[in-house]
Formats: sequence, structure tokens, C-alpha cells
Amino acid sequence: MTVTNYPRVKFHSHLLTALPDVSQITLGSDAEFVLLASDGLWDYINSFEAVNFVRKQLREHGDVQRACEALARNALDRRSQDNISIIIADLGYVHASCMILCCH
Repeated sequence: MTVTNYPRVKFHSHLLTALPDVSQITLGSDAEFVLLASDGLWDYINSFEAVNFVRKQLREHGDVQRACEALARNALDRRSQDNISIIIADLGYVHASCMILCCH
């Protein structure tokens, strides 16, 4: 996915912040995946929606990359103008697979 696919995206100054929100939790044995994303996603999609969206994507096709791209597209369709970075670690396998998608 490239910015040219979404010509309405306009860049502004201060594209990066050095003040991340950080939380530490213990994952249970029923954890399906870990979803990390920038505020370009979270400002437009709440965590409940994002988790349900990713869960549905992974159950449909099991492709982490496609799930990242579809989730980013969903935020862009909601008019996100911010950079969107998404990491999904699928914990459903012995070897967790991580894919990174940076839209801008």
C-alpha cells in the first residue's frame, strides 16, 4: 500500500513523537494475537473494533499481512490523516509471525 493509493492524505509537520503510551500486561494462554499500532489507527478505530476486525480477518484467511493492510485501509477510509503503523503478532502458532505495515 502506498500513499499514492490515498491522494487525500496530506503530510503536516511533527510526524513523529517520542512519547509513546506504554503498558505491560501478562498474556493468558488464550491470547490469540498482539496488536500494536500508532495513533493514526487508534484515533479512528477503538481497541474493541480493531481486535474484532483482526480476529475476523485471521479466521477468514489467516494472513497477518492482509489483516494489517485491511485494518490500515479501514482507518484511511475513516479519514485518518496521520501515519499508520501496525504490528500484529499471531500467537496461534508455535512460531509467532510478525508483519509490519507502515502506510506513510
